[in-house]
Amino acid sequence: MKLTGYIAKGVMFVIMVVSVVLIVLGYALESGDETSIPMADGSVTGFTITWTIGVFVLALVGMVVSSIFSVLSDSSSLLKSGIVVVGFGALLATLWAMSDSTPLVLPGYEGSENVYPWLNIADTGIYLAYVSVVGAVLAILVSEVINLVKK
Repeated sequence: MKLTGYIAKGVMFVIMVVSVVLIVLGYALESGDETSIPMADGSVTGFTITWTIGVFVLALVGMVVSSIFSVLSDSSSLLKSGIVVVGFGALLATLWAMSDSTPLVLPGYEGSENVYPWLNIADTGIYLAYVSVVGAVLAILVSEVINLVKK
């Protein structure tokens, strides 16, 4: 496997581990005794919002960089890459329009990010995660059906 494959797998593993830890912390804070749980003061919420923005930016940068490398290595893929970038931009614009900027009631959170642009970015990231999960499940189902039909 190429070095880029190892790097990509490592980055995906780190993102997955941090995301799972945030999910577990979020559920623990919702259902547990808040006096015995670290970060019960609401600081996990701010970090989760920052993490969502970071993963979103990382995905966007990765998509643009991989598209540039794809175009440089195969100029015939320029149209396909352009369609993907425009499609992703349209998806982001749609998800941004669906986002709600109503300030949230977050116990213990006194930060300044509970306002319009940050709330929309967080909502867009959450909606993008939903779309990604549905897309992954559909891709798995379609590939399995195609494999069954080919046999």
